[in-house]
Amino acid sequence: MYHSKRTPVPWAVCADNRSGMTWNIEITDESGDNRICFMSHDDTRQNARGLANAAFIAHAVNCYDDLIEALVIIADQHIGDQPSAIDIDEAAWNARCHSNLRTIARQALVKAKGET
Repeated sequence: MYHSKRTPVPWAVCADNRSGMTWNIEITDESGDNRICFMSHDDTRQNARGLANAAFIAHAVNCYDDLIEALVIIADQHIGDQPSAIDIDEAAWNARCHSNLRTIARQALVKAKGET
């Protein structure tokens, strides 16, 4: 969507397969052929912090388009006046109209939190 010049998603976390560098971490494209980011060992046991940071970066990038799309949909929604043919009060009408917006936001959050 908003990424004409960046590496397409999904991004992945991989071990650095270069000779003598396997303790480092790479963030790559899905094929593993395009190295986006190289992260050196962080001196924690089994590089735990470095792995967690790399996973967080890749996950954030992979969720970006879905989050932007959800925000665009929400921003572009038009909540019209309550039609006279519907016999509910204004508060109920607003709740009904905004339910769709909440659903869109919740779906994007589930993806962003990695709950899918």
